Amino acid sequence: MIVSKDLNDSCARPLSKDEWAKVRDYAQRIVLCPEQEKEPCRLLHKSFFSYLTRLEKKYGRHQVILATKADFLAQPRRRVQIYREAYQKARTCNDAKNCMLIASSMSGLYIFDLDDFKKGRQWLRRFDQWLSVYPDADQKKERDSLVAYVAAMDNAMQELEEKGTANFPSRKNVKNV
Repeated sequence: MIVSKDLNDSCARPLSKDEWAKVRDYAQRIVLCPEQEKEPCRLLHKSFFSYLTRLEKKYGRHQVILATKADFLAQPRRRVQIYREAYQKARTCNDAKNCMLIASSMSGLYIFDLDDFKKGRQWLRRFDQWLSVYPDADQKKERDSLVAYVAAMDNAMQELEEKGTANFPSRKNVKNV
């Protein structure tokens, strides 16, 4: 496959070391922000998103910036939209690392936040595929944890069905596809 210079340029990580350090600093401060300090945490989030918006204006809608933004959004459906865009951009660039990381995030988002095991499994399969291209020990542990959780939920649902106590409309989302 022949890739144009422009595509290569749009695929390279655009942020300077200083810019990336600032993103990581914001992310760490947000993660460590005490829940009881709602207003300072809200202002920190607002400042972080403003910074990411400035980076987007400077570099465009790059997969690294988009995925980072999605990581910190509160609305799960909006996170899905932005992760999908980031994933498509990463795939176009054959950016295995970010495809793997985004697939990991999407798996957890569908399984834990959206209770959609069907889509969670689809993203787990993508996660597996990208892990085989870009191995990462920490992400492998994350993947194993997600798989174990889904298996435990499947077992719990099966037990409830066998006892005749499971009659959930969302059951189709838990069963294997």
